[in-house]
Amino acid sequence: INLDFEKTMHLSYGERRLNIPKAFVLTEYHAVLLYADHVRAICLLNQEQVYQEAFDEARVGKPLSIERDELTGSIYVYTVKTVFNLRVTREERNVWRIYLDKGQYELATAHAAEDPEHLQLVLGQRADAAFADGSYQVAADYYAETDKSFEEVCLKFMVLPDKRPIINYVKKRLSRMTTVETDELDEDRKNSIKALVIWLIDLYLIQINMPDKDEDWRSSWQTEYDEFMMETHVLSCTRQNREDVQQLIAEHADPRNMAQFAIAIGDYDEVVGQQLKAECFAEALQTLINQRNPELFYKYAPELITRLPKPTVDALMAQGSRLEVEKLVPTLIVMETREQREQTQRYLEFAIYKLNTTNDAIHNFLLHLYAEHEPKLLMKYLE
Repeated sequence: INLDFEKTMHLSYGERRLNIPKAFVLTEYHAVLLYADHVRAICLLNQEQVYQEAFDEARVGKPLSIERDELTGSIYVYTVKTVFNLRVTREERNVWRIYLDKGQYELATAHAAEDPEHLQLVLGQRADAAFADGSYQVAADYYAETDKSFEEVCLKFMVLPDKRPIINYVKKRLSRMTTVETDELDEDRKNSIKALVIWLIDLYLIQINMPDKDEDWRSSWQTEYDEFMMETHVLSCTRQNREDVQQLIAEHADPRNMAQFAIAIGDYDEVVGQQLKAECFAEALQTLINQRNPELFYKYAPELITRLPKPTVDALMAQGSRLEVEKLVPTLIVMETREQREQTQRYLEFAIYKLNTTNDAIHNFLLHLYAEHEPKLLMKYLE
């Protein structure tokens, strides 16, 4: 307590009697001081007076002392005639504001936690202070917990060259909106979630594909993006809005992430198509092998066999009877090189001798190849 006792030494007896406390007690946040003619309470946190009451000595008698019951917390003032009970009610109610004014945000947050309105004020001021101090990531964390205008906060961050704070802020706001299953959300909230997810994808892809950045930069952003895209609520949203997401990724001319997105939502047709478009033939073949839809083999094997004859036929043979040999004819008739012809012949032999196909067209096709290129094998076949 800031009491200037040195100054009071020069006062007269009458002045000292009124200005020097006879006794005092301490509570958690206040000091209650007893004077000759009054009692007052001072906040220990900011030295401000919060309570004062004068005594009518003629009516209640001369004040003697003040005591506090440590068990109950009750405060008693004794006079020569009576005892007063000073009732303390919610002495902590303004503590959050005092700590906030002093910039002690941790303590302010702790004391405002039970009052949403007070907590919003603390978090907002804490975020503003962090932003002013250049601690943008910290500011983003706190802004995300406030009800401050989304647009207002985004404008503050968008002017920064570093985009991690804005991404961090938007992700945390998105997380607040997805505390329940997407299917249970109303349409307005679903649309808001979609807008945030699409914007985050755009922000990530800008960073990943930013020119003149090194591989470490791209790898770091790519890893973060991959983790984001696999979050449950993000997957749910992107599955429901796949065309919008695919269009956005296409605008960034990013075949790798287009393929990854297609895989994530199970759209292997799109994956293989994008991989072939990017001339990633080995990756396209591996995608075919990893999926279970035979129709995609019929669709893409004709192109793959021209690029990777043996690996493609190996893949077809590995599928065994899961593929209908007759539907592979468009693939097998592609014989622009000797290697392609030899691999076609290999598959036909596999179909006849291992799969036991009886289809006349398949047998005649193999006979035609033998007649033109392998007469010895033709004789063996006829035998």
